[in-house]
Amino acid sequence: MNGLVKMASLLLFFTWMAPSAALAKAIPARPRSLPAVRPAPAPERSVFTAEATRSIGAISLGLPHVGYLINGVPLQSDPRWVVTVPQHRFGTEETITGLTRAIAAVHELFPNSPPVMIGSLSPQGGGFAPPHKSHRTGRDVDVYFYKTEGKTWFKPAQRDDIDYPRSWAILKAFLTQTPIDSVLLDRQLQTWFREYAASIGEDPLWLKQMFEGEGRYPNPAIKHEPGHSNHFHVRFASPIARERGRLLYDQLVAEGHLQRTERKAKHVVGREDSLTRVAKAYHTSTERIVGLNKLKARRLRVGQVLIVPEVIELPGAKAPVRLANFPKPGEKASGVADALSSLTALEQEIDEALSKLPALAPVTVQEQ
Repeated sequence: MNGLVKMASLLLFFTWMAPSAALAKAIPARPRSLPAVRPAPAPERSVFTAEATRSIGAISLGLPHVGYLINGVPLQSDPRWVVTVPQHRFGTEETITGLTRAIAAVHELFPNSPPVMIGSLSPQGGGFAPPHKSHRTGRDVDVYFYKTEGKTWFKPAQRDDIDYPRSWAILKAFLTQTPIDSVLLDRQLQTWFREYAASIGEDPLWLKQMFEGEGRYPNPAIKHEPGHSNHFHVRFASPIARERGRLLYDQLVAEGHLQRTERKAKHVVGREDSLTRVAKAYHTSTERIVGLNKLKARRLRVGQVLIVPEVIELPGAKAPVRLANFPKPGEKASGVADALSSLTALEQEIDEALSKLPALAPVTVQEQ
């Protein structure tokens, strides 16, 4: 495990930000026990981990709307926030760090602020997080606006019931102090926040680069999402946890801890095809193909149509990790995403560390 500890330390060295000492108590330690996995609806599978994966840290697998979270970190209780959906309070280390950092920024500007209401992050094992389509990989957080005194936090915001100084402070902290992919916000609310930010002297060019409503930049940080009229839906980049997922995906599958989904497909036999060749092409056995097609003979005919099991990879699980290159106030937007080259350079060392993991007995994955 020394190799894994070294690998984890090297990975965290490249994190875009590091938590300050003031936040140390707010950022929980990695959980000692393995998370229970919540089932996801068909055709998805649940993810199971084993003892040896604990020291690796949070692993974010796949796209936000189809993926999973392994070794998620819970958002702990704190006077500065209220967790409104306790069963969905898990995220990557980077998500928890970024969220608490932004909240701390509000309290630095406005001491004695009321607690901010926090909606869903992800379930403990990731996967389906009803009623959300996303929130599956430990990267998404719903952060409700600060409201003026006496106003209900969960109701759709009205122009005159938002506490703009505090709500803008947390939004600006997400944009400038944490690595995010995006903030989802209804277009009408974008207009209100943009107008407020301009009224207090924020850089006009930077605001145009941040808000989608301006329509001049190809990749604004704040994007329109209908119905997001009482909260910021913040999607953190979480590059460390995603890179872990990318590098570990094949091993998790090979050892039975993550099972690929299959669907039945049709294969038309060609001149060079044999039963063995077809089985190899679809990563299955000849016996499986014989059974699916009720074949009485193993000799194939050109033009024969076979039913074969086609493996469906978890979307996005093996995609290169890229970071949105959002400008800070006063900077010019490049519109180009940065490749995660610093972490990718560690791939060989990570693979060597992972190769030293003990062999793990496969865990049965229940069909949904």
